[in-house]
This record gives sequence, C-alpha cells and structure tokens, in this order.
Amino acid sequence: MDINEITKWYDLQTEGLGERFLVHLREAIKKLRTHPLAFGISFKDVRKIQLNTFPYLIVYKVKGSTVYIYTVMHAKRKPAGFKKRFRD
Repeated sequence: MDINEITKWYDLQTEGLGERFLVHLREAIKKLRTHPLAFGISFKDVRKIQLNTFPYLIVYKVKGSTVYIYTVMHAKRKPAGFKKRFRD
C-alpha cells in the first residue's frame, strides 16, 4: 500500500483522518532529518520509527549524511518479504 492509498483508506473511515495520518508522517520524517541515528536498528543497518497514533513504521537506512526511506509499512505486517531487499 502506498501513502496515497493509506490516506484514502483513513479518510473513508473518518473524514479528515487521512490528513491526520499525513501530519504524523511528516512529524516522523522531521525527526529522522534531525536525529536519524536516534532510532533503533531493526536488522542489519535498517532502522525504523513508529508513527505516533497510527500503526505505521517508516523503514530507512542512514548512509553518511543521507537518510534513505525504503517504505512506510503497517506495524503488524510481517517484514520477511521486505527484508529480502537488504540481503547481501
């Protein structure tokens, strides 16, 4: 599911909820920009940050001074398929 689909799904549940999701997503991205190493390593050098209020994670890597966001995924989703992207 991409961010637009997540936003639309939340808006179908309650009007304006999709915008609230986006606000929390932007806040988490702002935290990543200012403190990218503050969040725990999930596996290998892949990190994640949980959104406030919503059950979504931002999965990312830090290389030098650059943050690479790989996905925004539901926290209950099994990451096995996603972890394949990071195999050596």
